Amino acid sequence: MPRGWDPEKSLIPVILPKKLSWILLIKIAGTGQFKKELILRGLAPSSIEEMIRDLQVIFRYLSAPVAHVTQEDLCAALLALKEDHSLKNVSLNRKISSLKAFFAFLCRKGIIREDPAQRIPSAKRIKEEPAHLTRESLWSLLEASLENPLHHTILLTFYELGLRLSELITLQIEDVDSPSMRIRVMGKGRKARYVTFSPELLVKLREVVKVPGGYRSRGPIFLQESGTPLTASYLQHMVKHYAQKAGIASKTSPRTLRHSHATHSLEAGVDLFTLKKTLGHRSLSSTLVYAHSAPDSFHRAHHRFLAYAFSDG
Repeated sequence: MPRGWDPEKSLIPVILPKKLSWILLIKIAGTGQFKKELILRGLAPSSIEEMIRDLQVIFRYLSAPVAHVTQEDLCAALLALKEDHSLKNVSLNRKISSLKAFFAFLCRKGIIREDPAQRIPSAKRIKEEPAHLTRESLWSLLEASLENPLHHTILLTFYELGLRLSELITLQIEDVDSPSMRIRVMGKGRKARYVTFSPELLVKLREVVKVPGGYRSRGPIFLQESGTPLTASYLQHMVKHYAQKAGIASKTSPRTLRHSHATHSLEAGVDLFTLKKTLGHRSLSSTLVYAHSAPDSFHRAHHRFLAYAFSDG
């Protein structure tokens, strides 16, 4: 076992094989330090969790020692991973990014001399329309969760506010401004925005933070039933469970609820610039992808323009 590594202080859960090599231990120790660095960089907990999980999966496909691994070794591992799990290019690119960040870290720490991941090319991005639920399916999903008030409120919050998974996890009680019916959301790059919510959602949020003798006044709005913080896997499994219960055949995730919010907003006549601000997009091009999902909204907008432009008044 290498000096300076304490398995009790490792920051990631690792299933250790029966026979450990010092190389694997360096991998584990390096990943623990790597996670500390990601935390200091301000990455969202769910993003860090995904990166660490990506690395753990890729490591299972690598047999060469870390100090001698080549670009060809890494590409072969990624190709095998893509074939075994039928990965789409967007998922493959995320794993490539995780791998590049990790090996760059190993170079900085002097664990390896050369970076074999630096020149790995990204897979070609194929633009796909965001998957969303119809309004009927959305209401079926919400109705299926009524048996569990906490889960129902989480699903409703995802949809009504159009939140990313990491944004819901980090919602804080003290960020709720009840008089103005707005909540502060911490988005990508720790960029804050304010999103309006309904009186109905406020009532449900108050029920979530209720404790014997009053209400919690600080900390995350949502916790698990055990009182522990929410995790990405907890939320993903929860959404999948109620989608199956509601008879929704298509793949449904927290991201689907965000896409549904965006699509339904455009269908209701919300303009792109307002939607961009609500979703926390840096570029309008990110918001424009929803235009393909709600083409009728643009037809209605054009008819409103014609009625205004050629009216007698």
